[in-house]
Amino acid sequence: MHEKANEAAKLLFLIWRHIDFNAMGRSRLMGIYDEFAGKAKYAAASLKGERFLEEMSRKFGIGSYRKSAILELLTPDILREIRDDTQYVVLVMRTIVEEERKEFNTRKEAKNAAQRANEFYKEADALFESLKEDIKNEQV
Repeated sequence: MHEKANEAAKLLFLIWRHIDFNAMGRSRLMGIYDEFAGKAKYAAASLKGERFLEEMSRKFGIGSYRKSAILELLTPDILREIRDDTQYVVLVMRTIVEEERKEFNTRKEAKNAAQRANEFYKEADALFESLKEDIKNEQV
């Protein structure tokens, strides 16, 4: 059961990544996981991959999909898993989203730390050059 649920969560995650959350209002974003679960369950009801993609695209304003891995996961078994165990699958998907968010924030923090270090070294180099110039001027 968990293998199919993980594959179903992966499919939902790939679709999730195509949603433009910036275009949504705050109140809609507050209940986005519940909305996503309900619409995924409805879209999976027919067990047809094409119908599922069309419904999810229409419901969330997705213009086109860019991940070919979606096609590999659009099987009736996976759609059945989404339909029958929606809450569990969405919970697994949500953990994937949270892990990705943590990883992104970690990379962002590391990048910011590196940027601050570079700025510090530039300032230190400028100060060092200034001190060298002052010493040179005092000797003359």
